[in-house]
Amino acid sequence: MKLLELNLLISSYLLIVGLFYFVYSIMNIYYWRKLPIFVNYPIDNQHFFSIIISVRNEENSIYDCIESLLNQNYPNDKFEIIVVNDFSTDQTIEILQKFLEPNLMILNLSDFIPANYNGGFKKKAIEIGINKSKGNWIITTDGDVVASENWLMTINAFIQSNNTKLITGPVLFEANKSSLERFQALDFTGMMLITAAGYAQEKPLLCNGANLTFNKSVFYEVGGYSGNEHIPSGDDLFLLEKIKDIYPNEVHFLKTDNSLIYTKPKSNISDYVHQRLRWGTKTTKLKDKTTIITLGLIWLNCFNITFGLLLIPFINSQLWSIILIIGLLKTIIDYILLYNSTAFWKNRALLKGFIISELYHTFFTSLIGLMGIFSKNVSWKSRTINL
Repeated sequence: MKLLELNLLISSYLLIVGLFYFVYSIMNIYYWRKLPIFVNYPIDNQHFFSIIISVRNEENSIYDCIESLLNQNYPNDKFEIIVVNDFSTDQTIEILQKFLEPNLMILNLSDFIPANYNGGFKKKAIEIGINKSKGNWIITTDGDVVASENWLMTINAFIQSNNTKLITGPVLFEANKSSLERFQALDFTGMMLITAAGYAQEKPLLCNGANLTFNKSVFYEVGGYSGNEHIPSGDDLFLLEKIKDIYPNEVHFLKTDNSLIYTKPKSNISDYVHQRLRWGTKTTKLKDKTTIITLGLIWLNCFNITFGLLLIPFINSQLWSIILIIGLLKTIIDYILLYNSTAFWKNRALLKGFIISELYHTFFTSLIGLMGIFSKNVSWKSRTINL
């Protein structure tokens, strides 16, 4: 192949992937704006909710989490909290036992499975919690979150107003001081917009187990986590995939700041990378390949920009001009997307660190995607997880 033909081929490839990213982001912004905001209102008819939390070594956050759940603007006799201890080695259980609340149940996963269990510990913990629950509406969340005070009231109102089997709610990171933590907060703000846009176009791809509500009878109807119980993560996405296959019009994103869940970003690069690697394992196991293809093209665009910038001294002017163009397109559309999202969630101050966050996003997306190809396992809370 002649050099001119090779340059044309590479240039076409770079532009096609870059334009996909740009158009995909425009579509997300359009559908985000199209998705109606849910207006909460008090309702006398209150569902009974069973909140399931799988916890492992959450001594630094579990108290605030449980306190935020117990202080909901919702009757205490209309919900229960079932905490399943996943072989914690710190003071998590001792802290939980300080809460003498009748609607708080503490279970130990060690009473049901051995420590060398060959499967997804979190899925098993949630499954056990559901089996012990009293409510027909299940809500999963995590031990390192804080729920807004109208969280349950808003979910209840949404169920009353919509024909639904599964609801995914917004999860945001608390904005902190370091550039890495601010990047995660801004990145997740954008992720909520992309997540919601999928539901608006009736092609949901994402959800978050830290704020996920579903009907218990439907959980059993689709077989729970059977078929993917061996995969370490993905309790949220696999369940979404199963339920939307049967009830495509009854899965929803709850677009309102009254249903927010807040969690903490990772404070160092190693923890952040391991977290994203663990999250990434579930997408490759989904039956619906649309998610894999979409995320793959997003990764390719970031990789092309990162790798291209490193090669600028060694490539011709045509190629490096295209690298700069697709990098500029990504920066522009990312800013517009994040402007829309931060405006809604009232955290536009995060945009002050946009340029640094944009560099982080492009680089880390490239790096973690590459690592995901070659990594065999990751470390999570003193446990090695095979990918």
